[in-house]
Amino acid sequence: SEVQPLGGLRLMGPVMSRLSYEGQVGAKIHVAIRNLFQEHPTMVEDILAHVGRTDCTSLHPGLTELARKTIRDTLTEVMTPNPFLPGTENTPVDVELLEHWRDASKDPDSEPVRWLKEGAPAGITQPIVDKGIFPLYDPELDVAECAPEDLMTEPGFVNYAGVEQDDDVDKELNRSLDAGYALSFPSTEDAELYLGTPVILSKIGAVKKLRNGKMETRMVIDSKRSGVSKATRKYERTTLPRALDVVSDTMSLLAPYQDRENLADWVEFMVADYRDAFFILPNHPEERRFFAVQYRGKIIVFLRTTQGSRGAPLTWARFAALLGRLTQSVLGASAARISTYVDDPVIVAVGTTLERRTIFAMALAMWSALGLPLALEKAQVGSTTTWTSAIFQPTKTGLDVSIKPSLVQETLEMCTRFLSRNTIAKKELRSCTGKATHIASLVHTMRPFLSELYGALGSATKHGPVKATVWTKQVRSALIWLAALLKQEECQLRRSFELSVYLGQGDHIVMCLDASPWGLGGFLTENGVITSYFSTGLSDEELQLLHVERGDSAAQQVVEALAVLVALRTWAHRWSNQRAIIHFQSDSISALIISQKLKTSGKGAGIVAREIALDVAHAIYAPHVAEHVPGDENLVADALSRKFAPDFEYI
Repeated sequence: SEVQPLGGLRLMGPVMSRLSYEGQVGAKIHVAIRNLFQEHPTMVEDILAHVGRTDCTSLHPGLTELARKTIRDTLTEVMTPNPFLPGTENTPVDVELLEHWRDASKDPDSEPVRWLKEGAPAGITQPIVDKGIFPLYDPELDVAECAPEDLMTEPGFVNYAGVEQDDDVDKELNRSLDAGYALSFPSTEDAELYLGTPVILSKIGAVKKLRNGKMETRMVIDSKRSGVSKATRKYERTTLPRALDVVSDTMSLLAPYQDRENLADWVEFMVADYRDAFFILPNHPEERRFFAVQYRGKIIVFLRTTQGSRGAPLTWARFAALLGRLTQSVLGASAARISTYVDDPVIVAVGTTLERRTIFAMALAMWSALGLPLALEKAQVGSTTTWTSAIFQPTKTGLDVSIKPSLVQETLEMCTRFLSRNTIAKKELRSCTGKATHIASLVHTMRPFLSELYGALGSATKHGPVKATVWTKQVRSALIWLAALLKQEECQLRRSFELSVYLGQGDHIVMCLDASPWGLGGFLTENGVITSYFSTGLSDEELQLLHVERGDSAAQQVVEALAVLVALRTWAHRWSNQRAIIHFQSDSISALIISQKLKTSGKGAGIVAREIALDVAHAIYAPHVAEHVPGDENLVADALSRKFAPDFEYI
């Protein structure tokens, strides 16, 4: 069978099960650092005292050196280091230590170490070599749209309006120059003399975002507008973690604590971003000519990978995945798990307070020993934490996860603003759809409302009133539904995850359903005993609303979805406000997909899916398991659904 990509950013338990030797080396480092902490009783708290500090990006040099020496000595016991050959590029990373660690642990990805020495490829003239970490794009489809040698700076090049007058952009560029991330030249000729080849200028993009009451500016190089992206291959598809992956890790770690009175007393999180993540990696010298900008009469050439480059997210992800595997090998999969969303790692740890704090201090010590700059002022340690767009809060019986209020408010405001217009810019709609999709990754009740938005984004530009716009009427229905869901305070834009359900404990509720073109039927089983049933014909109002005809087999998918909705509403008192393991049984695959993922196609089924979404949104708990039952075995529910058929006879 085909070997699955290894990964390193999410679900690290299965990842490390494939790297037994790396785990053994990590365990030795774990023991060595624990011994170090015992020799220096205040070291754990000294390290964690850096969390939240605004005056540093790494631990105190004394703490860092102790950790570095401990790791190096342990690795030397495992394997004498190969002679170190320094590279030509600059980076804050201790490349010698990282190379020794990777070699000693036999991690399969040697490329990130080479990139730190020689420069990371962007996939333009330098290939990104596959090491089995992420899924590959189809090589027949992953082709550059133009040749690098055909690129040129557009005549009369100017930046976007207002960029060169923006003080925040000026500040960010000067910071990059001062930090050695870029070089400034007085003219294009001087830059090309340095590069030895013609330079391709890209426009500067400034992304401004209000965060914690402070406006932040993120500078990107618009490689798409300059055509550089068209000359770039993608190579691999990065698999980033979702909030549900962190939930899965947390539940797995908490399983041994199921008998504890309050699970919240045994779990904690740490978030600590890497600072200037993309700038940690040098870019390849032969591709630097593609990452240059013009600003206030000067040419600035970047020496590090940049935001806006198509290749930079992949090379950073490969590097972050290597860090994730090495970190996880030391922490141990039974005590902690790490997930990394781009530059934002989160670690969930279980155990006593001392055990958890030791784990967090251990991670910070390792990262600092490797020379990784950390955004310590944004770091968090606590039982309740915010990571990406989700808020995690342990409870007595499991874990609650909710969406950041700011994301909900931003999405609602965009929907409301769009509804007041006749047209919507695709760029704005794409941003709104991205936010809604982010919410839907956790709150799956959002999913039925997204298909219209994606459909409009995928439509040809000619269907819009002007270039790169769509008519509001194309997405009005979806926007109204989304706004209604986001406005209702009683709707649960959160999910509660119970450890008992994860472990298969608690009451088992089964809804066995079927539908026919004449009616719906189903019965309810509670802990193996049938306690209720329903059988109902299709009303004229339902047929009209769902655009189907009674007795028409083409209506099957729609009425199967309707059976799910009727069951949820009929037996809401048995599932929506109590902890239970809720199963759906049906001979319809489409009905099961709707019950679990709220995904469907078609107008009628979409209407039903949206109603289901609102019902589930009002509930505290949601269905968990879907089970397909072959049609010839689903006899009872089938008979109940056919009660109103013209030729139906009781047996």
